[in-house]
Amino acid sequence: MNNALNNGGHGAHSSQESVPSDGISVKLREFYRQLEQEDIPNNLLMLLEKLDKAEKASAAATENKADD
Repeated sequence: MNNALNNGGHGAHSSQESVPSDGISVKLREFYRQLEQEDIPNNLLMLLEKLDKAEKASAAATENKADD
């Protein structure tokens, strides 16, 4: 009987089919390493700094309201 039928038809494959292709995994690792090496764009860094300042201001305002 077919493995898919024995397991209710949910994702049953032979072990050979479930092993990812070495070529694909090598390419994905290479692509990820390249992404890790890229610099963070300046506009993203500026946005993160603005967000940090806004969060600090919001926390300070919330703390001041709690003290009132």
